[in-house]
Amino acid sequence: MSASPMEGFKETTSLRIALTKFLDSVQVNLDTEHINIENSLKRVLAEDISAEYNIPQFNRAAMDGYAIKAEDSRGASFENPIRFKIVGRLEAGFFQNFKIKSFEAVEIMTGARVPDQADCVIMAEYTKRISEDIVEIYQQLPPGANIDQVGSDVKKGETILTKGTIIEPPDIGLLKALRLRTVKVYKKPKVGLISTGDELTDYIELDNGESKIIETNQIMLSNYILEDGGEPLKYGIIRDNFDDIKKSISKAVSECNIILLTGGSSVGKKDLVPKIIREIGIILTHGVSMKPGKPTGLALVQGKPLIIMPGYSVACIIAYLVFCRPLIYKFLSINPELTPISVNAYLTNRVPSTAGRTDFVRVNVFKHGEELYATPIRSTGSGILSSMVKANGLLEIPDEIEGYEEGDKVSVKLLRRQIPEKDINE
Repeated sequence: MSASPMEGFKETTSLRIALTKFLDSVQVNLDTEHINIENSLKRVLAEDISAEYNIPQFNRAAMDGYAIKAEDSRGASFENPIRFKIVGRLEAGFFQNFKIKSFEAVEIMTGARVPDQADCVIMAEYTKRISEDIVEIYQQLPPGANIDQVGSDVKKGETILTKGTIIEPPDIGLLKALRLRTVKVYKKPKVGLISTGDELTDYIELDNGESKIIETNQIMLSNYILEDGGEPLKYGIIRDNFDDIKKSISKAVSECNIILLTGGSSVGKKDLVPKIIREIGIILTHGVSMKPGKPTGLALVQGKPLIIMPGYSVACIIAYLVFCRPLIYKFLSINPELTPISVNAYLTNRVPSTAGRTDFVRVNVFKHGEELYATPIRSTGSGILSSMVKANGLLEIPDEIEGYEEGDKVSVKLLRRQIPEKDINE
């Protein structure tokens, strides 16, 4: 194990080793359930979906116009119009199988089923209605023109969605088109949230001069968990009492798949959490060579993964993104390498780093001309929550690199969807 000394900890473990060891130690049962397709957005498929029907199930008109036999259009042009007798009309959702003879046409609307004896549809733009039952055409067409053939969208037996797919709106539309009412997905892992500390309060209104701190980690983590496909369970604020914290952890372990415990992660006299975990479980790693997030601990209690997270908001968020997100993805059978949205951007400033430590730098990514640029956020303390509001990207500096220079092109993981346009000289 690669480790390095750091103040407050006898040694710290490299991020990559800590993460790999943690994920490999967690045994996951991939539980599944069937849910209505209307509630399946962003859920993860637990099986391949194969089509039991062709889509479309019949030849349908791709344009408004007239269904005819292609051979009857031979030589048609604006200089050489060909006349057809109109023998009927078809709208989408209604069908009558007209027996079309040579130089006969059926007026047809987009989406309507094409009569069996017609093999093309001429667009209305290339026709002229001469009378109630006569139409002139001005274009020669090949068989199949302007017709969506049977199975041209989806063929019967074709695998259309694969196991592990995160379901998006078009997927739901296709599932309904295939007449499916329910779909098999992985169950959302339940993630328990416990905050510790005598200094914390849930009350937003505080008396002037009161030294309490409003607890914000649970509401932030809950929304990250929801966004990543988990189900958050809040266990509230637990005071710095050995038995109370131990009881709360035991309850969460009995009800959840993953437990996140914020606060009390350091090695001070009042940081009870590591002592409690050692009594009821196993600490795999305590102290990670990363900034922010050094005091993070990774543990197992009754086989359940527990992450001891720093109380400072920014460090807590980084610890979640680094350790909890891939853990949730493991419970959902999602490859974490496929999910982060990253962009390449040029640094507008030098970014120093310490060798032997992985640094996470909050940056603001913006577009200037045709290029993307990233500017480091100046307020970078582990407790400066506003820095995460101002940032829309996160730059990871690996432990073997001593920072980046101004102008270097780097990969930035986006924290937000918006990338504003900005003058680089501002």
